[in-house]
Amino acid sequence: MATPVEILPRTFARLEEGEEFSVLQWNNLADGLLDSFVKIPQDALQWSHRVKITQAEYLRWNADIVFAEEVNHPDLVRSTLEPLGFACFHMPKPNSVATTFGYPPDGVMLCYRKSKFTSLFHEPRRENLCNTNQVALLDVLVPVSHPDRRVIVAVTHLKAGHNPEFEELRLRQAAFLLQKIDHLAGEIAGDDAAAASKISAILGGDMNAVPTVESIQTLLRANSLSRLSAHGLVNTYAQAEQAGAYHPEAGTHWTTWKYRESSGMVKRCIDYLMYTPATSGGGLRLCAVSPPPLAADVGPDGLPSMKAASDHIPICATFKFC
Repeated sequence: MATPVEILPRTFARLEEGEEFSVLQWNNLADGLLDSFVKIPQDALQWSHRVKITQAEYLRWNADIVFAEEVNHPDLVRSTLEPLGFACFHMPKPNSVATTFGYPPDGVMLCYRKSKFTSLFHEPRRENLCNTNQVALLDVLVPVSHPDRRVIVAVTHLKAGHNPEFEELRLRQAAFLLQKIDHLAGEIAGDDAAAASKISAILGGDMNAVPTVESIQTLLRANSLSRLSAHGLVNTYAQAEQAGAYHPEAGTHWTTWKYRESSGMVKRCIDYLMYTPATSGGGLRLCAVSPPPLAADVGPDGLPSMKAASDHIPICATFKFC
């Protein structure tokens, strides 16, 4: 019998009852991109250990839709989720940094439980964002329990970097992604407003930007999706915090917490699970979301750790249809 592994304790903060499906967003931390974590014990960085923690996280959340980034061992995700009835798709970056260190290219993954959803296209759309190294997978899912509804799902990993030119690129990538989501809505509904009201969108990814910058504000801006909700996309973490569903220890939610010699200790929110909220004709309602772990559980050296496979935390949320 396999030895059980210990992972960071997590909970759900509940906004309302009646959830119908769950979504997981997680940057897995690519194998081969670990040299900068100088405060973390080497045992915690070994793939032989991280693989067990990674599998345990996927099984712990047991989500119906999975968005993942920095995945360069897609067979691990497939071998974990496909026996549970999932369809899994991987898109590597064209020029992954991991390959320069002799590791497989990392990329994004989109997975969904086939007993709850079918795909309108059978295979996700694969997009290169603005002719860069960043990619996205998009699909249109049909809920088995609500065959008249459509859910556009998208996962991406925007450009990393702190200088203004990288933020300008993220802004263009965000606008490109919104255009693609809107285009999918147009393919489904055309000019039929009633059909459009039955379409929702869920976007997950490591956006490499904090909530206040323009690239994220573009995603969250009202009317950012002209064919869908007039409210635009909503950040699940921010909504739960504003509703008083949980009270973050340090004032605001975070999704990555790490120490690197080049930047010191950094704790910030750069990963997102966003969705189009309920409208008069349909849409989604957020039922629950997983707050970040407690500082006492993470420890003074941040992530990854013996209990966490990545320097990013998984975000899991549950939704219901309106």
